[in-house]
Amino acid sequence: MPPHSIEQYDSHVFLSNEEPIPYTLYQMPRRKRVHIVISNDGQLQVRAPRGFTPSEAEKALHTRGVWVLDTLRRIRISCAKRSPLRTGTRLSLLDESLRLIIIRESRSFVVRDENILRVHIPSEAEQDIRVSLERWYRSEAKKYLPIRLTALAEYVGMHPTRISIRSQKTRWGSCSGKGHISLNWRLMLLPTRLTDYVLTHELCHLRYLNHSPKFWALIRKTIPDYEERRTQLIKVLGSLVL
Repeated sequence: MPPHSIEQYDSHVFLSNEEPIPYTLYQMPRRKRVHIVISNDGQLQVRAPRGFTPSEAEKALHTRGVWVLDTLRRIRISCAKRSPLRTGTRLSLLDESLRLIIIRESRSFVVRDENILRVHIPSEAEQDIRVSLERWYRSEAKKYLPIRLTALAEYVGMHPTRISIRSQKTRWGSCSGKGHISLNWRLMLLPTRLTDYVLTHELCHLRYLNHSPKFWALIRKTIPDYEERRTQLIKVLGSLVL
């Protein structure tokens, strides 16, 4: 290996219990200190001296965990603002694609007609449209996610004590020590195979409330291609409209 070459390692770290965050470790021979960088498009990097291991990089990221999560959250919000909601915008609903139509009306409500999603709203202000859409997606999530989680629980063989739907900025879901599973309504924006991965992930936490090797072995037994799904889940984070 040339003395001045830079070694690169791609990995991921859990800073919010549930969401794996990808990062790249650069081992740089001329660097004396560790530097954590987040690019404008949300790419997380650890620039460190040669010999700095991935486990050391993970510890460094945990030390700056609050800053990393807050910065990534602000970048995602900024990305969402660059994708305005207007008539013609395509919205995902599990494996379906819906065309958004905005209609000015005195009262606010949302109606789905096959692959058309009509938002009737007094104001065409971006925030008002988002509030109406979130309310509709939450309603769809409350109808779909508990039923789907219950069906997967039968397959996995573990059942939650309670299921709730929430709005979380940094988590797709969570599982408490008492068996309470909370799910993010934004799961409805994902393809079914990714939603199923998150639901199964939370169900496996009913047995292992951590990310130990035993936990991942249980995930692999239930979803053999979980690593591919997890990678896809990471990639879609920046492309969500809502």
